[in-house]
Amino acid sequence: MEMKLLLLLVCIPGSVKSGLEVESSSGGVKIKCASHQILYKGEFLLADNMVQYQDSNTGEYVCKNSTEEQKIFVKFRTCENCVELDVMSAAGLIVGDVLATVVIGVSIFLIAKHSQTTSPNKKGSDKQRLVPNEATSDPYQRLRFRNGQREIYDELAR
Repeated sequence: MEMKLLLLLVCIPGSVKSGLEVESSSGGVKIKCASHQILYKGEFLLADNMVQYQDSNTGEYVCKNSTEEQKIFVKFRTCENCVELDVMSAAGLIVGDVLATVVIGVSIFLIAKHSQTTSPNKKGSDKQRLVPNEATSDPYQRLRFRNGQREIYDELAR
C-alpha cells in the first residue's frame, strides 16, 4: 500500500536559514531539528522525532529551544482502499473497453441489417368485413346492353 505525503513548510519572512531536515522512511517521516532543539506537536514532546503515516498526525510541528523556534506543517493523506494501477493493468482496461465497444457495435449493426420492415402477422378480428373476399379478378364491371339500349353510365358526361 503506497501512501501519499504532503509537506508544507511555514517559513518566517526574511532570510533565515531553516535548520529543519525532513527524511521520508517506510513507517513515517523523520523531522530533524537544528542542534539543541526539541520537536513538539502542540504541547507534546516527540522524543524520537519520528512522525507515523496517519491522518491523525497532520498538524504543525515546532522545533524549539529557549531562544528560537522553527515551525513546519505536515499534512498526511493516507490511501487506505487504493488499488495500485500499473501500466499493464491500464492497457488491459483500455483494450478490453475498446474490444467490448467494437463487439457491441458490430452486433447492433448485424441485427439492424437483417431486420425486415414487414408488418407482423395480425390475428383475425371479430369485426364483420364490409367487402367480401371473393371478388372477381376483373376490376371493372362490364357494361350491359339491353336490346340495343344504353345504360345511363355507358358514356361519359361532359
